[in-house]
Amino acid sequence: MNEQSNLSAEVGPCHDLPLFGKTFLVTRAIEQAGEIVTILKSHGGLVLGCPTIRIVQAKCYAEPDSALANIGSFDWVIFTSQNTVVHFFNRLAALGCDTRALCTCRFCAVGPVTAEMLHARGVAVHMVPDKYTAEGIVEAFSGLRERRGRVLLPRGDRARSVISEGLTRQGYEVIAPILYYNVTPDGIPDQAMTALSKQQVDCIAFTAPSAVINLAKILGKTQFYGFLKGVTVAAIGPITSQACDKIALKPSIEAPKYTLASLADEIVNHYRRERAS
Repeated sequence: MNEQSNLSAEVGPCHDLPLFGKTFLVTRAIEQAGEIVTILKSHGGLVLGCPTIRIVQAKCYAEPDSALANIGSFDWVIFTSQNTVVHFFNRLAALGCDTRALCTCRFCAVGPVTAEMLHARGVAVHMVPDKYTAEGIVEAFSGLRERRGRVLLPRGDRARSVISEGLTRQGYEVIAPILYYNVTPDGIPDQAMTALSKQQVDCIAFTAPSAVINLAKILGKTQFYGFLKGVTVAAIGPITSQACDKIALKPSIEAPKYTLASLADEIVNHYRRERAS
């Protein structure tokens, strides 16, 4: 076999991959994007990280510390994100406590990844909703036989009020202290900016509603719409799609489940259909 044949043998399989030659921008840092990066790369895509949110600690912990000091008075603790898990247990440790303080509580995780993080800390998860959203959590609680008690809902400052309001209507007492703040960065990584400005991005994957809002704020109206003209927009779920719709950005791809793996799979399926047509 000659040199050219060797080259064809090496390149051929790559050309057969559904995402070959495509560049994807994911609105998280690569090291925090996990499954979506792995899946897109395994199907031939080039993936660039574009974090649009910076997480900072709360300046005052009076409210969460008060709740943690009385953790035994809560029937449920609800975790709506991986960030919530990290900051909750960091604060618990800072107060000199460990998971033994949580033995009287039941735990709800918004989705399987958040549940895995709790399991890794030795915490049993009693509820994961069928729909991995705030609405899904409210619906899951409505199906319980006893709909009363105290609920601790640690959160970030931009969390929607869906759970607090929904569970309050059901008869629960909800305490929702802020553990961290979501801050909009001043800019995006140089590699991401270059790819956008040179129209090299084929698809942008928004992994949260705030990612849509923040990227528009960071780039400004002219660059935001100019850079994303002709770019396929993928949203992690219906709430993120709604955030896109509100600023006249129409998603072509929406994950059926609110997970990065589901979003990645839907992106792959989209480009498979495109290649087949």
